Amino acid sequence: MPDAISARRVPMRYMRLLARRFDSADERYWQIFDGVGLTASDLEDPKFEAGFAQQVRLFDNLTSAFGDSWILDTPEVWMPASQGALAIAALSAATFGDAIAVLAAYVSVQAGNQRLTVVREDGWVLLRHGLGGPLPENWAWVSALSGILFLAEMLKLLVGQKQARARYEFARSAPVYAERLEHMLGGEIRWGASSNAVIVPAAVMELRSPFHDPITNEAALQRLEQARRSERAAGGVRGRLEHMLSISDCGRLPSAEAARTLGLSRRTLARRLAESGVTYRNLVEAELKVRTKRWLEDGAMSQRQIAELLGFADATSFSRAFRRWFKVSA
Repeated sequence: MPDAISARRVPMRYMRLLARRFDSADERYWQIFDGVGLTASDLEDPKFEAGFAQQVRLFDNLTSAFGDSWILDTPEVWMPASQGALAIAALSAATFGDAIAVLAAYVSVQAGNQRLTVVREDGWVLLRHGLGGPLPENWAWVSALSGILFLAEMLKLLVGQKQARARYEFARSAPVYAERLEHMLGGEIRWGASSNAVIVPAAVMELRSPFHDPITNEAALQRLEQARRSERAAGGVRGRLEHMLSISDCGRLPSAEAARTLGLSRRTLARRLAESGVTYRNLVEAELKVRTKRWLEDGAMSQRQIAELLGFADATSFSRAFRRWFKVSA
């Protein structure tokens, strides 16, 4: 997985909604969240941000448990109601074309791996779904399908299914659930296409939104701009590195990998960190300490399990680190 993608924040709401579908007493709940590295307190914490790798693991677990058609049965992942300010800004725009412009401009803010490109061809408009970089095959398909399902729902809300006369294209062979998907989308599907896309008549772009509200639209756009600025203002090299560590699988990254992701040599990275008064090891240790404290307070995992999640070679190594961090015996 490309470093630039794996270092992205992802919305926790998808994970919370999926967790809600299964009671913790259900064996499938533990199967789905196996290896994801989230605790009950993480799921409830409104300020907690998961890493992209955690979301990929969760979605991989779902695919292993239910096959890649699971996305059809979990509309909470792709329905407009789950998309926050992005859906509000699009729905409250003046026309369907304006709504699509909002989605194209801000979908990467809402979902860092998603892209939307608008292409006009011979009286038709192709709304092409794309990704921010190469991804594992299963994840790429789930991401593309959820994106197309979201666009289809927006189209139904803003234009109406019959008036839209939409067609769909997917860059893969037809799955066993192709007929079901075509019924859900409400339009013809062409499989084996060059891209994943929703295709609508150009005239549809000019149709006015029944939800148009300039005040709501402006407020939602401001929220999206704020999110974009926050993402860009990572606090320099130290802040970007702290974020990368916070969303990594076990709170660690090889220094060479971190330097490469930041576009620096290892020597330059060390110098930049020294200028801010820390070392690479300081930041890794700080992240491991934060995770240990949070997981212990949550009470759902033993110290042995925490040591394994944090990548310690053995219990003795973790005990030494624990004494160093908290000045007590593990």
